[in-house]
Amino acid sequence: MWQKALVVGVGGCLLASGCEQVLGARLSVEELAILKAQLKAEILAEIRAEQAKEKHKTFAESKKHVEKIKPTETVAIVDDNEKSAAKPVRDGKYKGHIKSESMKTYWKFDGRVAFNASYANHPTGQGYATSNIFSDLKYDAAKAGTNDRAKEFRCGAKNSRLSFSTITPVAWGEDTKDFKTRLELDLNGKSDSDEQVTNAIKPRCRHVYVSIGPLLIGQTSSLFAGSVSGMIDGIDVTSPAGDCCIRQPQIRYTYDFPDKSKKWMVAMENPETDGIDKGGGQAKKYDANRSNSLDIVPDLVSKFICKLDGMELSFAGLLRRLRIRHKDNKFSSATGYGLGAEGKFYLTELDTFTAALRVGNGAGRYICDGAISGVYVKNAGDYSKNDIDKQKSLGTVLAIQHYWNKANSIRSNLGIGFAYAALADDLKKNKVSALKHGYSVHANLVWTPVPDVLELGVEYVYGYAWMASEHHIIVNRLACGLTYMF
Repeated sequence: MWQKALVVGVGGCLLASGCEQVLGARLSVEELAILKAQLKAEILAEIRAEQAKEKHKTFAESKKHVEKIKPTETVAIVDDNEKSAAKPVRDGKYKGHIKSESMKTYWKFDGRVAFNASYANHPTGQGYATSNIFSDLKYDAAKAGTNDRAKEFRCGAKNSRLSFSTITPVAWGEDTKDFKTRLELDLNGKSDSDEQVTNAIKPRCRHVYVSIGPLLIGQTSSLFAGSVSGMIDGIDVTSPAGDCCIRQPQIRYTYDFPDKSKKWMVAMENPETDGIDKGGGQAKKYDANRSNSLDIVPDLVSKFICKLDGMELSFAGLLRRLRIRHKDNKFSSATGYGLGAEGKFYLTELDTFTAALRVGNGAGRYICDGAISGVYVKNAGDYSKNDIDKQKSLGTVLAIQHYWNKANSIRSNLGIGFAYAALADDLKKNKVSALKHGYSVHANLVWTPVPDVLELGVEYVYGYAWMASEHHIIVNRLACGLTYMF
């Protein structure tokens, strides 16, 4: 710009000088001065116009560059030739996600690589791998009165997980909502391999769902499962007796109250009638192709969560239809229900207390993760009258967490869980291998040398189960683990 102004100025001076020489003889001094002033004004106007044009161009380019970057994001600046490159979001609601300029979707890979080792005794040999400490004791999995499993050492990477999630902002009425997807796998599935050569382990689906606004469709944790108190925060994968950690397909609706401190949720969840027969085993199939339990309506679950000063509370209700098939395509059915309450209390900056209580009549697998059946199938073997009775049950978990320093790098958890089932008299008379009541104690120490990246810990678990056979089963396990989170 200044080059053009210089040319105009020099040209103007030369023109003025020429005019003065040519017209000097004909014009007076006053007329010549007026002519020079007019020429000077024209030159200045030209310079100002060029300045304004350049300023407008610079502003437009700056505005265009700012609009490329959303105010909720802090992204890496890339060259114009790299507009399709992925850029990390470091703050805002999409923190931890990756966005490509050529895409409207934010995506994220995360998970953990975990290695656990345990030294344990358990009568079924599965105590180090099950989701609940007593969930493998039902349906005659452990013979009544046997506790002869020798102590053994086991290690593996079954607790490792991998999760892929996406967020896509979409128009939702007059607002913009986030369309979300999630797929999470772990390595805790059953394997047809052995431990002699390959130690192969199969992936297992934990969560897979889509959601937009208040609606969620897919598989994730049941609303009746712990959401406020949760499992004991530690190294061992086993949850306490009386806890509920069920994950299953569902259609869920969530309503957030205007003050954001409360929410109400309702879900239709996958049904699965769970029954035990008079011999203590799972209710049998009555032909080669059809199961004894043919469910026709989903389980209905509702939950209310509220956050108050220094605490979080939740209340849940369960309604399920239990249905058993017997001869000539006839059915016996009953309606089961369950109620649950949870609380999380922030005692100090370093201490948190959690509590959960679940009761039900026909709640079955929703209490103690399937260790207790929902119905007792009477007259098993007599196809003509296969009546059922609901079983009452109860589960509770109490736990306290303490951080040993204000940096929150070292923590301990101490918890106890209890489960109880009011078994039918026939089950107790036949002394079947069914859980009557049991409890478990969990204590651990966890060190996080690198926050949100690396954890090391050790945990001791003790479990005691009293069976309908009037025999007890004891579980002892010492577990340690290393977890790298990404």
